Amino acid sequence: MFKVFSRRSLDNHIPWQNPYAPALVPSSADVDKWTPIRYSPDMPSILFVCTANQCRSPMAEAIGRHMLTRRYPAVEWQVGSAGVRAVDGYPATSSSVTVAGRHGFDISRCHSRAMTGELLGKTTLVVTMEEAHKQAILRAFPAGA
Repeated sequence: MFKVFSRRSLDNHIPWQNPYAPALVPSSADVDKWTPIRYSPDMPSILFVCTANQCRSPMAEAIGRHMLTRRYPAVEWQVGSAGVRAVDGYPATSSSVTVAGRHGFDISRCHSRAMTGELLGKTTLVVTMEEAHKQAILRAFPAGA
């Protein structure tokens, strides 16, 4: 059983204090100033999802991992990313690697991963980059919702 939130709907459920426009990638130092996800023992694994898992969700994974491990260093968070239309094994796009690198995040070793039922079964919170991604997951895996 997993919970699925789109990035916009997540703002209503989890207290983010993001001083940046959604289109900007923050630096790792700036991320430390945010109020991150509050720890819950029910939520040890988070999966960020976009379309191809080559740009947005790998960056969200890097930022999310940074936020959570800095705020809760004793918790062994499982943070990952996947794509609803991804093909396994493709590298992150060069532009996303460049942009993330400029802000202190290394996603150069990230490779795309397709969304699977097994992956969802290991995840307690799914954060999608768009509402359409959320709907695609709920249609493809109705038993898990």
